[in-house]
Amino acid sequence: MSQLVSAVLTLIAVASLVISAWPPILHGKGPEFFSTTPGRWLLFGGGFVLFILAGRLDRGSRRRNWREAWNEFALRHGGRLEEGRARLMASGIRMDVLVEVPVGDRTLQLTATREGESVSTRFGGTVEAPKDLQIFLVPQSAAMRLIASPTVSKFLRRQMPESTEPTVSTTRREAELLLFGEPMATGDTEFDRRFLVRSSDPVRAHTLFDDGSFRYAFIELRAPKNKTFTWGLAPDPKTGEMRIEYCEWGVVMDGDRLDHMHALMVRALDRLTRLEEAA
Repeated sequence: MSQLVSAVLTLIAVASLVISAWPPILHGKGPEFFSTTPGRWLLFGGGFVLFILAGRLDRGSRRRNWREAWNEFALRHGGRLEEGRARLMASGIRMDVLVEVPVGDRTLQLTATREGESVSTRFGGTVEAPKDLQIFLVPQSAAMRLIASPTVSKFLRRQMPESTEPTVSTTRREAELLLFGEPMATGDTEFDRRFLVRSSDPVRAHTLFDDGSFRYAFIELRAPKNKTFTWGLAPDPKTGEMRIEYCEWGVVMDGDRLDHMHALMVRALDRLTRLEEAA
């Protein structure tokens, strides 16, 4: 309902601004006052105020939809939704709605993070995994194939400045792994066509991805409209604990997609357990 009210207010605001800028559009209809200078300023100011009100209503509606979708997701998987204050994290500003859900013997967090003007949905947490194993997955594209090619990656490596920070940020580590990590092919033609996987240890990465249901979980998330996302396994830059994380641009509110993200992490943790057992 609030979205409908917001749309109506936006239309009225646009009409007010148009009439204030070009009074002849009324063609003699309506109060003559609107054709005077004070009337035009009144229409302009009213239109501006209506734009602000419409924007607030729209943001409020989207926030309610976001909260309801995440709360339903939490309830479906035995988790809980929390609301608090936004927090400054290494990856950006973590917004004030958070969901914690159990995945196997772990508790993963679903969060929304603001980085500049962009917002991303992140689903992940700490896991038991070899600390020397790092994996980064991104959907294939012509641009990614070019960037990850040996010639271009070698050039970019020479251009990348040395990090002076005591802990390397997750973003920088993922970029370095994507550009300079060892390529890994699974042998699954469909999966390898859709995704680029780089790892610090291609042998163990191949063992991790040697499961059709695990690979298909990525394909399911990629399939609708070629959605772009990343998935990674790496040490946390602050604590050193191994962390697994799925990241997608925008706030994900589609219940089926949230369930697919959960299913992916269930399979990922199962594969990591088997990898540890085989070690």
